[in-house]
Amino acid sequence: MFLSLLSKNISYILVSMIKIIERNVIKSFYLVSSNEAKDKEILMIRELFEDIYQIEVELPDNPLRALNAYLIKGNERNLLVDTGFRKVKSLESLRQSLKELNVNMDNTDIFLTHLHDDHTGLVPFLLNSNNKAYIHPRESEEIYNLRKVTYMEEINIFNEAMGFPKGKAVSALKALRDQEGFEESFTEPTYTDIKDGEALKVGKYEFKCILTPGHTPAHCCLYEENHRILIGGDLILAKITPNIAYNLEQWMENPLQEYFDSLDRVASFPIDVTLSSHRAIIRNTKKRIRELKDHYDLRLEEIMDILANGEKLSPYEIAGRMHWSITIKNWEDFPVTQRFFALGECMSHLVYLEKLEMINKLYKDGKIYYVISNKGLVWAIVKYIKES
Repeated sequence: MFLSLLSKNISYILVSMIKIIERNVIKSFYLVSSNEAKDKEILMIRELFEDIYQIEVELPDNPLRALNAYLIKGNERNLLVDTGFRKVKSLESLRQSLKELNVNMDNTDIFLTHLHDDHTGLVPFLLNSNNKAYIHPRESEEIYNLRKVTYMEEINIFNEAMGFPKGKAVSALKALRDQEGFEESFTEPTYTDIKDGEALKVGKYEFKCILTPGHTPAHCCLYEENHRILIGGDLILAKITPNIAYNLEQWMENPLQEYFDSLDRVASFPIDVTLSSHRAIIRNTKKRIRELKDHYDLRLEEIMDILANGEKLSPYEIAGRMHWSITIKNWEDFPVTQRFFALGECMSHLVYLEKLEMINKLYKDGKIYYVISNKGLVWAIVKYIKES
């Protein structure tokens, strides 16, 4: 009888209870799941601190599986941090969780860490005349820009200049929009500006908006100084790394440098726990920041090794020689969306190295190429001598 019960998700509940006992931060939890869900996944609500809840929002057809939204309950008003894809399953998932917590959106404002659709997608369904959706103005500007046909054409042209096969960048963008539930006819809501240093008081908590660009042009975190809590968005993730991309020249001047600066800024804060947008919460923020920096340092070194023999390569060719955590081995067999993300990330590293004068950028027939510089060649020789 006991084993039979275990087969019906009781084992999952026991594991969750053990985690709760082991991690004193988590006080209680609720199971939130639709019996009709095809994948039978159990999404959870966890009370992390008094009046602070983590809500798993389903992200259908996405390897991330779920977004960690956060709800802070107040005496008069509540605050919801991030929302989910503009898809029915995401909306049903979030609404069910809010119902479990007896939350009414009439007295619940929304804070958006950044522009990506897994964070902002459901705002039109949650926003009404009685609440606000806060986001940095640079982020809302990009949300509106991404609806412009000319803006998407610019992204396509730039990616083709980096070596992306003709027409494939358009295919990638369309696939991403389909995955995120994007609709051309949909009207974006009116957002409320919030800037670096401004505070949102909710109940006994006062969260300060912290500008942390890199993942996006004006990604923001929320920091609660008295309780040493950081709601980190996609700035710091456990076990996985945020995509730091450069897909358009006017996007950011040097996104990887901005990301490093953001990590340094956050590392200076006293933080007991970082509440991330995906996967586990982080209890040793400084350690995770060091790990992330080490990861990107290795990626930079990998690119330098690729260029060390003096070849002139396009960003697309360089990305194809890099190692990616995907089971498919042949670069050209990668799904077009994966190649799009990989190229953007590769390009942010190339821009960073170019700013350090380790590599040089060349133009030929409207295409972009990179080659190692004299300074970079000295680095490569020194590395070779040390490893010999």
